[in-house]
Amino acid sequence: MKIMPLFSFLMIAVFASFQTISPQPGWVSQTSPLGQEALGQIQFVSASEGWIVSAGGELLHTTNFGANWSTVKPGGSDTVSFNVNSLAGRPLCFVNAATGWVIGELGDPADPRGAVIYSTTNSGSSWTKQLVKGWSNGVAVQFVDANNGWATVVNNPAPNFIWSVVHTTNGGSDWALSHSDSADGKFFDPYFTDPENGWAILDSVAGTPCWILHTTNGGSTWTTQFSQSNTMYGGLCALQFTDTKHGWVVGGGEICHTTDGGTTWSMLPNTGISPSSSTQHALFFLNADTGWIGSQSSTTYPDTSVVLYTTDGGVSWSTEATGIQYGISGLCFVDAKNGWLAGGEGGLCSTTNSGVTTVQEGPARGIADRFELNQNFPNPFNPTTTIRYAIPIRSHVTLRVFNTLGQEVAELVDAEKIAGTYTVTFDAGGLASGVYLYRLETGGFVQTRKLMVIK
Repeated sequence: MKIMPLFSFLMIAVFASFQTISPQPGWVSQTSPLGQEALGQIQFVSASEGWIVSAGGELLHTTNFGANWSTVKPGGSDTVSFNVNSLAGRPLCFVNAATGWVIGELGDPADPRGAVIYSTTNSGSSWTKQLVKGWSNGVAVQFVDANNGWATVVNNPAPNFIWSVVHTTNGGSDWALSHSDSADGKFFDPYFTDPENGWAILDSVAGTPCWILHTTNGGSTWTTQFSQSNTMYGGLCALQFTDTKHGWVVGGGEICHTTDGGTTWSMLPNTGISPSSSTQHALFFLNADTGWIGSQSSTTYPDTSVVLYTTDGGVSWSTEATGIQYGISGLCFVDAKNGWLAGGEGGLCSTTNSGVTTVQEGPARGIADRFELNQNFPNPFNPTTTIRYAIPIRSHVTLRVFNTLGQEVAELVDAEKIAGTYTVTFDAGGLASGVYLYRLETGGFVQTRKLMVIK
């Protein structure tokens, strides 16, 4: 009988004890049915149904969580253009799965023939056309319910562009002027949290101030809350509030946050972006703590686009690679893990893990002889560490991370596993420095250990 050399035997034993792991990408590219046509704003009306705006007057529509996208042309035979440059606002708004509006202009943005709004009350099966008379371009629209809405429109008699906001209280049947500005400034899309409270960016040419305006009476009057010298490329570009207190504004290398309804705004440090070489045109926050911001280089072409991610209200950020170029114009999440982004040249990506690149675990070939949760390594760490656990029988496994208040901050495993030894990479890039607890529960076995994040 042939005897295996001792060295070979030991090598096989060593390799058998390791699992096979591979990187799990945070953002996965999808193919747009419109090819390289520029895409913009994204809105999901449920966990499975969503819409994306395209520059050529069409919408992408999915009813199966983005597995497939179809095209919808609200204008039918009309030649119409939709805004996909998030500097100028969001042209699409649904208040529920059935009722929505999209705004644009007939013809081409460079040669418009009138602002137009298409509305639907049957989930996009049919659309009703309405001209917004007196305005050449339709830029952005937002409704807070089936009746109350605001639209950003432009009248561009040469050589000036007059930007204005109009308001409706009857679902868009009639529009009244809310605010108009001279040629040296322009309204981006107002953002309302209810029929009375709203905010808007009034931007201007580089070197002159840009403002954040606020209304508490549905847009009848506006007051200036914030003024800033517009010296950065792009100025202030996109705005969102998650409630009447917590809001975000982003722009040329800057991220600002308010927790008092805009009375005070603070520029956030430690974002990992360069104020002099990046711009931010898209953002999406689920709540006051968890959100994503699209950022791209303003010094390279094509752009190098990344997503900034926070789970602690902007105290700390992680940077997620996207693999797309030409800028990010749309971001949307339906929960803390599942989201989409879109941009120029038909760029379209999705994520099922918050956008964070992780290491996908797999079982070791060696069979564990007991339940065990090992101490993470390295510890302390910044920002990643490895956690190893073992199960001797097939069982359901949960591995979660908690803060010292007992609040769950990450779910690393929640699945049925065969017997074996596993390792999981935990990325704490979105967490603040401090002590956290990680707990394994499986087959009646529960064990908790401590880990420490240091930044």
